[in-house]
Amino acid sequence: MPERTAAETLQATRITTLRLTLGMWIFCLLTFTASLLVAYGGALPVWLPVWLGLITVTGMLGSLVVWAVVKRLERSRSMSVRWAILAVVAAAVAMLQSLIDTRLGNLAPALFGGQASTFRLEAFALNCLIYVWLFGFYAAALELFSMHEKATLHATRSADYARQLAEARELARDAQLQMLRFQLNPHFLFNTLNNISSLVVSGDGRKAELMIAGLCRFLRASLAPIQDELIALSHELTLIEAYLDVEGVRFPYALDVEIDCPNSLEGALVPSLILQPLVENAVKYALTPSLGRSSLRIVAREQDGALVVSIIDGGAKGGAPVGAVVGPGIGLQNVARRIEVIYGASARLEARRLDEGFSARLHIPLRRGDLEAAA
Repeated sequence: MPERTAAETLQATRITTLRLTLGMWIFCLLTFTASLLVAYGGALPVWLPVWLGLITVTGMLGSLVVWAVVKRLERSRSMSVRWAILAVVAAAVAMLQSLIDTRLGNLAPALFGGQASTFRLEAFALNCLIYVWLFGFYAAALELFSMHEKATLHATRSADYARQLAEARELARDAQLQMLRFQLNPHFLFNTLNNISSLVVSGDGRKAELMIAGLCRFLRASLAPIQDELIALSHELTLIEAYLDVEGVRFPYALDVEIDCPNSLEGALVPSLILQPLVENAVKYALTPSLGRSSLRIVAREQDGALVVSIIDGGAKGGAPVGAVVGPGIGLQNVARRIEVIYGASARLEARRLDEGFSARLHIPLRRGDLEAAA
């Protein structure tokens, strides 16, 4: 059986409550009518059906008041306070309904040529007893429906979160596999190892050592098993720095790199391997099309409760107009899809062409600490 959505659960609860209200008062109408038929020997005065109809309508209106109070108290954390308020409201509505019942019973005969009767306290007290039990039962039933609704909603949202988490894990594994394919790409490894070999042959052991160290750092960071979908921003930047170290040795005079991350944001949680496709894309366009030196800036900032990470390269002019929204490539699609699964509508990826270069800006909710605190 398929699980209900939150909207379907709310709709089902409203329908159940409406059925309870109608069913209760139809039952009361039939019960009162049957008892009066017995009392009057099967022949009811004309005014009695009118009286029964009026008190049924006023009873339904009183039920709506109790229903509104139950809905109003749904977010109250104290069950004792909630039940105390419902008891007072149910008693007040019962007394008002009893007064209406008694007064209509006194006045209704006069509308059909009979004689109005006087108000009797004992009749009012008996009606109070009946209606207190009736509205008390109704309030208790609504409260139970409300508790069931909240439990169902919680279970539905937990199931949705579990599905999102499972999908996020799958996407994280896919991203790691893509990274593995990239790292084992013969072109990348050949260029890196060839440069190391050339540096060794030329006697530039210092640069060769730097490139080997950078390559080792990059492989170690990217090949490490990922246990969590969310990792510290500082760890993600460590991987980026290792990758840029390799590129920096290969192109020592081609790319100026700046990573600007305040200490307060180093512990911010980000999806693992979320920046790598953006940085890889930026390096590709910063180095290949441009002549002379280019630049790459990675800037992390807190903005209105969100973590904003901007990756800006100083690539060549041309292509799309300045400010134009860039269509999603494979890397951008992967990043956009992952943040959508993990954060929903509260995250977004913006990619735009600049006057010289390209900008990718990642907006995600700012979360700190371990996963349990962040969830």
